[in-house]
Amino acid sequence: MIKELVKIPSITESAKESEPGIWIRDKLSVIPYFMENPENLKLAETPLEGSSNMLHSLMARVDSAVPTMRTVLMIGHYDVVDVKVYGDLSPYAFDPDELAVKLGHINDDVLYGRGSMDMKCGVAIEIALIEEFARDRNMFDVNIVAVFVGDEENASAGMRGMLPALADLQKEGLDFLAAINTEPGEAGQSGVFGPMVFLGTLGKLMPSFYARGRGSHVGNYYYGYSSALLISRLVAYAEGNPHFADPLHGISQPSWTCLDMGIIKEGYSVTIPDRAYAYFNCFTTNNTPAAVTEQMMNIAAYAMSQTSAQLTHSNRGLIAAGYDGGGFIPPELKIYTLQELTDIARKNYGEDFDMDLNCYIETMGPGDMRNRGIKTVDRIADMSGEEGPFVVCFFLPPWLPVRTDLTGDPRDKAVVDCSQECRD
Repeated sequence: MIKELVKIPSITESAKESEPGIWIRDKLSVIPYFMENPENLKLAETPLEGSSNMLHSLMARVDSAVPTMRTVLMIGHYDVVDVKVYGDLSPYAFDPDELAVKLGHINDDVLYGRGSMDMKCGVAIEIALIEEFARDRNMFDVNIVAVFVGDEENASAGMRGMLPALADLQKEGLDFLAAINTEPGEAGQSGVFGPMVFLGTLGKLMPSFYARGRGSHVGNYYYGYSSALLISRLVAYAEGNPHFADPLHGISQPSWTCLDMGIIKEGYSVTIPDRAYAYFNCFTTNNTPAAVTEQMMNIAAYAMSQTSAQLTHSNRGLIAAGYDGGGFIPPELKIYTLQELTDIARKNYGEDFDMDLNCYIETMGPGDMRNRGIKTVDRIADMSGEEGPFVVCFFLPPWLPVRTDLTGDPRDKAVVDCSQECRD
């Protein structure tokens, strides 16, 4: 089953991303239980923001033979990242047997292929459990609901899109006892091997920065203010900084990691870049968005002060070497949250602000959600009329809430005890 799933090239945001969901539905639909209860097998259309491709997610439900509302939720994703890293072997990335031959690593204990680990093996496990339970509903004294989704490798549009369907089941009275994700994971610590169960989940935020500098011809360098220099200073300070990590119970995950940075500019010119951006992966265990926002404001202020200090120092050095292009005057530090900049823009732009901004967003066309978000912030900055330099702090999607507060609550304790028993 894993091999069959791997053979479906369900790359995130591709036209075939949802094909595993259709494959699973067709496989389960011939089981007598689902033939008798077709409403318990639903292929749902879930919104895929910024993409022209349609995304479908599948929900399968099997009720225990003894009527109960107690239910266990299983989740899994069937999309995979692209295969560019396979290089010349890309044509074989979705064929486990042929790929093993090409690699010269034929081994019955190893299965190759994109998605064989992340996470079509886990999807296959869940399908097998559903099949077995549907044929013998006396196996468990709980109901099982399994949700198979796409877009996990991007912005979790599949899982977010299925939340209303899960909420409807709760309204019917289903009582979800636990959620089980069968995706394999590494221990995250060197020298740790053996059976592993992860409890809860880290949170994730995407701290993002928009830097507006001041344009000028390179010959009049110190009349301008380089957004490229400013954003690079910011990234150099924030990247991997241990002070911004969020440890829990003496264990820490990696600190901030820059996922993208760049200059916003069309074509070539000898003008100092006046717009740039950067965004980061940020794991959370205790930190709230408000706490991370405070960190962002401090990072932006530090980066801007260091940029001005560098420009002041270089200007003085050049003047001593004979430069006569004028001195550099450090600007005031202007750091905004996106809400603050939006309030300024709404006031300065006038009553048509919201209508014009919404029109801009609606006519932007499909594309990556992060890129669309950055363009929107850039547009708000233009509408604000604010002169650079300044930095705007905001969040880009996705936001994944944290769930690490496993307590003495009987439900939490039951999950912990059960996990320990399975591991032992």
